[in-house]
Amino acid sequence: MAAETVYKQTIFNATNNSGKISSYENSWTNTTDGFTVNIVNANNNNNGWAYIKMGRKNVTSVGSIATAAAVDKAITKVALTIDAVTASKINSLKLYISADGSAWSEEGAFTVAAGAQEVAIAEAKQAVNLYYKVEADCASGSSNGLITISKVEFYAEDGGDPTPVIEYYVVGTMNNWELSADYKLAANPAQAGEYMKRFTFAANDELKVRKAIDGELDAWYPEGVGNNWVITEDGQYDVYFRPEGNTEWANGFFFVAPYVIPQYEVAEAIAAGLTDGTEIKVRGVVSKIEFKGTNFKTFGSANIYVNDATGAEGSFEFYNCYSMNADTFKVSVPAWDATSTSYAQFTEVSDANGYTIHVGDTVIAQGKYLYYAKNSVHELNTGCFIIYAKEPDAEFPTAIDNTNIDAKAVKFFENGQLIIIKNGVRYNAQGAVVR
Repeated sequence: MAAETVYKQTIFNATNNSGKISSYENSWTNTTDGFTVNIVNANNNNNGWAYIKMGRKNVTSVGSIATAAAVDKAITKVALTIDAVTASKINSLKLYISADGSAWSEEGAFTVAAGAQEVAIAEAKQAVNLYYKVEADCASGSSNGLITISKVEFYAEDGGDPTPVIEYYVVGTMNNWELSADYKLAANPAQAGEYMKRFTFAANDELKVRKAIDGELDAWYPEGVGNNWVITEDGQYDVYFRPEGNTEWANGFFFVAPYVIPQYEVAEAIAAGLTDGTEIKVRGVVSKIEFKGTNFKTFGSANIYVNDATGAEGSFEFYNCYSMNADTFKVSVPAWDATSTSYAQFTEVSDANGYTIHVGDTVIAQGKYLYYAKNSVHELNTGCFIIYAKEPDAEFPTAIDNTNIDAKAVKFFENGQLIIIKNGVRYNAQGAVVR
């Protein structure tokens, strides 16, 4: 009997996954070296995981991984790499076979435990052009993600060695020059042959890119010493890398660009098709301010609704929003009830420094985008904060002294005067300190 070897495999990562998935109720695909499987009811955390999770909190669910087409060799066994599992919440974990991809017959059950688990296919049932499905029947859990799977392997006689898995990682002083899943680059869907990812770096971090083949270290980009990329300032950065090189980049292989948080008008943000959790800025005209006393007493935040400042259709919510530099708000008028559990509306609110935001002001807030499907609301989620506010009749001066100001400064109007806050110091438009 010929030896069994891996003929096809599915490896879950940002390069192979069809898209960013943030829930446990979606259907999507994974294509590894040209081999595609269909995934149902599994989460990849917006491609932030090198694995998938199945199983939901307080709800029963069935997740599956099925071949998208018939396999052209007779598969002898299917193996799973289970990274973690709450075994008591998995009703069954089974392999099914089908001749047409719709009528399935059970072939066997995987052991529900972390590690490499497999189901051997009876010799009488081994045949070419069959479909295969792994199905996890999950009970209601106390949390999401009851089983974690990082790889599925399909074995055949003389299947041949699988194509080596080639991956690229950012390495440097921040991770002791070692491979780390958090620093793995993903294929850039907008540029063939390019990899990218956003990272948070500290000043003086030194970087290079490292190639890994089947998890083993290989080439450096660039080779040699004295050519590390050095980060000059704390912040978020986008790293772009091309294995074949790019003569326009100083080191020939990768480029590091400070990340600039994108800003949208309300209508633009709604139409942009943003992924939940994306950090953005939104500009709009305040149409409503509200909060309920019990929330405000605890958090000091308010819900601020804005309409599109350009006059286009669309409304947006800044949910549990804070004022400049994440200061808490206070209510100026009218009086409010700290014990109320119902929302009350206000025409204005003030922050801890006494700056007031009114209905009708133009404001810009920064935070993480969320589409709240239950109420069909586009919003910046809890913890967002105002970074700019302008009263209806106020205008920015055409000449601003930037000696003491940079892009991180917060700008707003107070009593008709431009105020700029940087590092807790208040400046006017001419760069003079004001109280």
